[in-house]
Amino acid sequence: MIAWTLRDGEPSTEVEVLFTASDTGTVVELEHRGWERLESDVVERYRGYAAGWTGALQRFRAAAEHRAA
Repeated sequence: MIAWTLRDGEPSTEVEVLFTASDTGTVVELEHRGWERLESDVVERYRGYAAGWTGALQRFRAAAEHRAA
């Protein structure tokens, strides 16, 4: 688990990423929690933030494939 700060000066949230081997590859589970620490206007501003994890997870995949090559 790591502390994740959306913007300087705001309280941090928490991000936990688990990588588990499976028969067909790797299962990746990501949980972003701690939103209750933020002011409601900040939460509203980042409501669509979950879509931002798509790019991050693609970078995890690229890095893993590069290491496996």
